[in-house]
Amino acid sequence: MTHAHEQGLVQIENGGEFGGAPLLNICIPVYRFLPERLLKSLFLCDGIDGVGLCICDDGSGDPELQDALRGLLSLHKGPFTLITFANNQGRSAARNSLITHSRAEWLLFLDGDMEVPDHLFLKRYFEWITLLHSPAILVGGFTVPEVDDPSRALHRAQSLASECLPASQRRLHPAAYVYTSTLWVHRAVLEAEPFDNAFVGWGGEDVEWGIRVSQHFPIFHIDNPAIHLGLERDEVLIQKYEQSGPNFARLYEKHPEAVRRMRLGKGALRLRALPRPVRSALRELARRVALDRERIPITLRLYALKLFRWAVYGEALSQFSRGNL
Repeated sequence: MTHAHEQGLVQIENGGEFGGAPLLNICIPVYRFLPERLLKSLFLCDGIDGVGLCICDDGSGDPELQDALRGLLSLHKGPFTLITFANNQGRSAARNSLITHSRAEWLLFLDGDMEVPDHLFLKRYFEWITLLHSPAILVGGFTVPEVDDPSRALHRAQSLASECLPASQRRLHPAAYVYTSTLWVHRAVLEAEPFDNAFVGWGGEDVEWGIRVSQHFPIFHIDNPAIHLGLERDEVLIQKYEQSGPNFARLYEKHPEAVRRMRLGKGALRLRALPRPVRSALRELARRVALDRERIPITLRLYALKLFRWAVYGEALSQFSRGNL
């Protein structure tokens, strides 16, 4: 039986069997996307029946999508919650709403465009938490599949070079590799340190949260990668990075010392020091090189993408330094 009630601009629907609170809630924010492959792969996992599922539709405004979400959730044998925002609130607000409406001691955040690799995915996490004696964060990492579409090869190369790293490498800088696309975390951590709702749009909110929680809670990196299916086309990736400048400036405002230690921060600060016309010229040159998949090798395009981000974030930091943020 599904029960729904309205909370202002938020609709909450609960279903499934509710006994006591589950040990784990799997929390999935979505926006104009049906996480069918993710949910079907989760339904094959050992132990999934006793797990709660929570999905937040962050203002997609699509009744057909919401019906499809309800249909997928109805296949789950455990408790489930569907949260529907009337308007898009942003990734941080969606995750904070998932925290509010989850009942479990542990929460696993997965983006809707992920997929779990095998039926032991949850079991490996459960084995780890038996070793923990206090609230903590577990990061399993992620990997990316091969792609046939050349327009998505740049995003794949970027992920492999800087994000899809084994736990042994991620442990060297634990806070730098906290990606909310796949994140297992104790409720006490989230109640003490919720996500910053001032981050809107794309990018930066997970980095900021990782820096903040690392000051109070342990972060453990393990090898239990999920699969990131949602590799973007070149033009979309460039556009997302271009729009993420204000979030990077907010990250710098909150954690200047941490950003200065990051490679991305060092590059952005160097380009901030350049005259604006020079920075703009470098940005446009880097954009053209990064997008030229016909003539430019992927290694050079990858460096151009990095230079483009430095220029975008350098400009955002120059606005911040002038007090316009």
